[in-house]
Amino acid sequence: MVLAVVATLEGSPSLAAEPKGAGEMRPMTGTVRSVDLEHRTLDLVTGVGYALRIQRIEIPAGMTVKSAGKGGPLSSVTDGCIVRVGCRHAAAGMVASTLELIERPGSAPKP
Repeated sequence: MVLAVVATLEGSPSLAAEPKGAGEMRPMTGTVRSVDLEHRTLDLVTGVGYALRIQRIEIPAGMTVKSAGKGGPLSSVTDGCIVRVGCRHAAAGMVASTLELIERPGSAPKP
C-alpha cells in the first residue's frame, strides 16, 4: 500500500513540476548588473554572506516599477540601479512579483 501512494505522488505532474519553495515570496535587494528589455529579465548582484551572487530574474509583462510612489516601465531600470525585488521560484527560474527602484546610479551623496 505504501508503494501505491509513492507511485501516485511521483506520477503527479503538478508535484513533480514545482521546485522546492515554489510560490514562496523571497525579497531580494541588490544592484542591477544588466537589463534585457526584449526578454524582460534583469541580472541582480546580491550579497550572500561573504560572497556575491548574480541572480537572473524574469519580469512579467505588464509589471510596473515602483519609484517614489509612482509606477514606471521596466526601461526606467538601468545598469547600476539599486532595486528591491519580491520574487518566487518557478519552473524556469526566479519570477518577480514586485519591483521597486530604490536608487539610481550616481544619485548617492558623495562622502
